[in-house]
Amino acid sequence: RICSMRDDMVGSLNSLRTKIEDAFLSARKYEATPSKKEYDLLRQKLLEDGLQEAEAAVKKIENMIEQK
Repeated sequence: RICSMRDDMVGSLNSLRTKIEDAFLSARKYEATPSKKEYDLLRQKLLEDGLQEAEAAVKKIENMIEQK
């Protein structure tokens, strides 16, 4: 059971890392072409996705602590 929970957290970490990298790249693209609104919208969406993933990871950790 603990290994399964650990694997879930590793998956969340990998997903969060990918979302952070995507948001970073999108921000750099936007800075390179600030007149393109589509990059800003993409950057905002990626940041929101990353925040949601981080919040989900926090909830998983809190649930694991409560089950302890």
